Amino acid sequence: MHSYFLSHLGNCDDNSEIEVEGDEARHMLRVLRARVGTIVRVFNGVGGSGKAQVIRIDGRQSARLKVLGYEEQSRGGLQIHIAVAVAKGDRFETMLDMLTQIGVDSITPILFERSVVQTIKLERCQKIIIEACKQSRRNWLPQLNNIIRLSDWHHTVADRPGIRWVADPSGQPFPVSNGLSDNSVSIVIGPEGGITEYELERLVESGFQSVKFNGPIMRIETAAVAFASIAKLTSYAG
Repeated sequence: MHSYFLSHLGNCDDNSEIEVEGDEARHMLRVLRARVGTIVRVFNGVGGSGKAQVIRIDGRQSARLKVLGYEEQSRGGLQIHIAVAVAKGDRFETMLDMLTQIGVDSITPILFERSVVQTIKLERCQKIIIEACKQSRRNWLPQLNNIIRLSDWHHTVADRPGIRWVADPSGQPFPVSNGLSDNSVSIVIGPEGGITEYELERLVESGFQSVKFNGPIMRIETAAVAFASIAKLTSYAG
């Protein structure tokens, strides 16, 4: 069953009707070639989802759906926040896809002193996240923030509770345990040129634990996915 993102899908009863337009309607009608009676899955990115049936088609630009079942899913569980340097080429977009499937809650692209890539295409990145949510049947879109300097981001998380890790090849071995007791974990992944000593000192002073995986040094996107995966799996053991 194909999934469609409808941000205007609100708390509704069975048999409620909703309009589909824009990119989602074009995909539904031109690619899926939906017809009256076709059943699809719909979600709004903030926990709401359900099945819906196509009841009317207006050319190839819009369709009307009847909601057959709607549920609200709480976010719950461990909140994973990734602050990460932007990798070159399409590697950053690949990372967004993977982090979304893993279940990360927020992703913040960071400008470090040694960052090479200093911009992102926010609209394109948001589309990649939506597609990853469709593929993984995830009802919550992770929050994607615009790119920000580490010093500015540092202030925004000063009061955020929970565990704090910064990936560092000279750090302590990754603290694998029987489970994470906190409700939140913030993870910083620097550029391939490394985090400067000054940046690392500032992070450690604000409560970040310098950690590493034993073995080869990973690329930006590999480290982000590895840290997020371990955090997610460890939270299930808690």
